Amino acid sequence: MDALDIKILSHLQEHGSLHTLDNSIIKRSELSIHRRIESINSLLPDNKKLYIENHVVYSNINYQDYIKAIQSIPFYTYSSSQSERFSFIIIQSILKEVVNTTSLYEHLGLSLSTKKKDNRCLTDYLFKMELTKEIARKKGITIKGNETFIRIEGTKILLKILELDANNQLKLRQANNPMEVLIAEYFIRETALHANTAKKIVTELIPGYYDLSYPSKKFIYLYLILMLYRNDRGHYINKVVALPFEVDNSFYIVENPLENKTLYALLLSLDTKSSQPYIESIAFKERVTQFINHIQKGIITKIFSYNDLFNEVYQFIIKCMLRTAFHFNFYDNKLDETSIELPNLFNLISESSFIANELNLSQDQISTLTLIFRKHIMENKVLGRNTKNIVIVTNSSIEKANFFASNLIHFLDIKIIKTLHINELHELNSLEYDFIITFSNRLASLIQEYGFQCIKLQYYFKDEDINRLLKFGFSSSSRRKIITDDFIKEIGKRPLKDLKEFLINHYPSHFL
Repeated sequence: MDALDIKILSHLQEHGSLHTLDNSIIKRSELSIHRRIESINSLLPDNKKLYIENHVVYSNINYQDYIKAIQSIPFYTYSSSQSERFSFIIIQSILKEVVNTTSLYEHLGLSLSTKKKDNRCLTDYLFKMELTKEIARKKGITIKGNETFIRIEGTKILLKILELDANNQLKLRQANNPMEVLIAEYFIRETALHANTAKKIVTELIPGYYDLSYPSKKFIYLYLILMLYRNDRGHYINKVVALPFEVDNSFYIVENPLENKTLYALLLSLDTKSSQPYIESIAFKERVTQFINHIQKGIITKIFSYNDLFNEVYQFIIKCMLRTAFHFNFYDNKLDETSIELPNLFNLISESSFIANELNLSQDQISTLTLIFRKHIMENKVLGRNTKNIVIVTNSSIEKANFFASNLIHFLDIKIIKTLHINELHELNSLEYDFIITFSNRLASLIQEYGFQCIKLQYYFKDEDINRLLKFGFSSSSRRKIITDDFIKEIGKRPLKDLKEFLINHYPSHFL
């Protein structure tokens, strides 16, 4: 068993199937996948085994089945990946400074050639994090570099394999593979003396400043343990990380001022459930303003809650810049689908020079920005902003036509200009309308014969009918807003006796 087997099992737990001829997810041949399925099935009970039909692997396992399977893998049968070995070496180096890699690779049952290959690749891996590897003669290797980057790299590794329980105590993630269990248990055992101090800071001191999200709380908890552990062994920050703007320290957790300044900047980069301290940068505010104006020009919806949008975008980009400086980010696999689900907005943002060239944001960060803008676009859908004027053509009774119209208005921002009989099509020449709609195949054919274009829907229309209209440029009526200032002006000049009629006629979807 190895990490790829676990990836296959994880995908099947999440999606229920895997096409063996589509190697975009699992980059292996069909024969290779077949062999791996046999290996995976050895971990599963008979009623949960994977099976293959017509080039598709099927699964009925749930998350608990997945956990049981991972936890049942014997350590001696698991083949560690190169990245997992790097993780263990880095954590060992942070805690023990010198790592005897010869002894480590012998313990893992790996060959000398694997060790030599890893050794070369580890140098390249560390270089990307501005770290280096040095040889400690007759002892092993040690990792050197900016003290902050060393701790951040350790925190990133531990973040994936440790969780916090209800009492804010560290525990192993349930889905850890055997190598991850080895690393997590080693870390918890070696840092036990510093965990309680870190817990006290996270649960008693930091909440006075920030209400951190769970991932952020876990991140700073692990960083604090590494900070306290390293400080205890004489490793302090003697050079602060270069940040894109000045960050003043507003609190003191430990005595060392550089440690406090770095810790404060890290906290500013994390996610909170409430507002964060505002970092003032006039030049940067101007660039964010220009960026938002650029996006506004590319979308239909006008953002009336501009200040709220600006503050959220500004704060998020500040966090992105800080995280880039510290060489970390929070990955969320759910963001992978954003570019597919919201392609126009995603591309509009990603093609901005400010995002692509100046900030150089990752795809995950661009996806998050896309969701921020999309949220505000949805919240700023104004009643009447994109109302379509509709003519309904039907030979049915007026009651039947009225029900159809009311049902349509329930889903879409439309105004019914007139309902016509097929023999009244000549009236279209004097009407201002956007679309003709009918719910009869026969009438649709006749309308086209008369030289008009129409949209034919089912009378009891389905989701696919609404989706079709949305593609034609219609707007959903869901959560449409009324601009407060405009509304107050309108009703302020109406006599009280006329107000009810005005509201019902102008806002029929909101008032009865």
